Amino acid sequence: AGVYFLLRFAPMILISAVQVGLGAQVSTFFFYTAMIGAFTAFLMATQAVVARELKLILAFSTASQLGYMFLAIGAMGLLHEPFLALNAGFSHLVNHAVFKATLFLAAGALIHTYHSKYITDMGGAAKYMKLTFIAFLLASLSLAGIPPFPGFWSKDSIIEAAYEAGLTIPFILGVVTALLTAFYTFRAVSVVFTGRPRGHTEHLHEAHPLMLLPYLATGITVLAVGLLWPFVSYYIVKGLTKISLLEIEVPHYGGINITLTSISVSLAALGIVVAIYFYAKGKPFPYEQMKENPLLQGLHKFLYDRWFINSIYYRTILDGFKAMSMGLGKWFDTFIVDNFYHKAIPAITLASIKLSSVFEYAGLDVLYHAAIPDAFARMSVWLRRRHLIDLPRYLTVFMLGVSALFVVYMVLWGW
Repeated sequence: AGVYFLLRFAPMILISAVQVGLGAQVSTFFFYTAMIGAFTAFLMATQAVVARELKLILAFSTASQLGYMFLAIGAMGLLHEPFLALNAGFSHLVNHAVFKATLFLAAGALIHTYHSKYITDMGGAAKYMKLTFIAFLLASLSLAGIPPFPGFWSKDSIIEAAYEAGLTIPFILGVVTALLTAFYTFRAVSVVFTGRPRGHTEHLHEAHPLMLLPYLATGITVLAVGLLWPFVSYYIVKGLTKISLLEIEVPHYGGINITLTSISVSLAALGIVVAIYFYAKGKPFPYEQMKENPLLQGLHKFLYDRWFINSIYYRTILDGFKAMSMGLGKWFDTFIVDNFYHKAIPAITLASIKLSSVFEYAGLDVLYHAAIPDAFARMSVWLRRRHLIDLPRYLTVFMLGVSALFVVYMVLWGW
């Protein structure tokens, strides 16, 4: 998704920066994109060199090839003919999809046959699974960057773009990664398909046609795409320039750089030869011999444990945050929760009891049994003193008034 995003938007970022005068800032962005891509390609390739799970080798390889694509996108922003680099990244994305699909599907068939995901439990598959071997070999040659397979055209274009863009460190990392890619790819090919079978060998046979035909078809497609790619590359660049909506002339593709291509192919061939020398024909695995050399054993452990990235992650992020959360939880539980429930609430309860006692005895009791009765008693005394002399006269007048009203009422009603 990240590669697709950058391939889609990098031309827009580039032309927008030129229009608004942000060339320096955008150049920095593309430079660091190239650096991240080249380092990712190298980092993942070193881990694939020592991995033992077949699909894990291919997974590391995928991440490494994505690094190549990022390198191409980074070089794009630093070239006078940016669409050559964009074409290299886009081409590698398409080519990688074809040959890596072949490898993963064939890996599934091999794991199903050997009942193991480890290459150390496989071996001799070329004798029992010839069509699978052909498909896997075609895709492996493309991944290793051997001409005329498609992986060669796109990877070589990326390395050339990095060189032309003046990206010295990414260029060196890209070239070294080409060597490592060829080595770990044919390490897997040699261990899985040569020598004698290991592990579960009682049911070694070619995959079922429903499983075989898809990756056999894609494997043949890999070769066909590689043969046709030099002829269609120009039209891909032309299409990319139109899609980008930029009015830029299609750059002239002057062919491959013989020197860079020779270096890249030579290193790839060297990686293949070294892998076959150490791993073909069922030879003992080199890492068993590394145990005698502390330096090589330490290097193997460093790469096999993924540069200790997982260890650092677990110890700093997971274990660190776990310890911090446990400490905070203990502190919160002890000083907040426990103190609140076992100290604050009882203290508030006792205080409320004392306050209610004081309020009831010193307030309500005094109010109801002393203050209110005394007040009404004083008020009644005061009223009696005021009305003691005039009360009989008031009653006499009241009764005379009532009698007069009664007489008037009776007269009015005819009585």
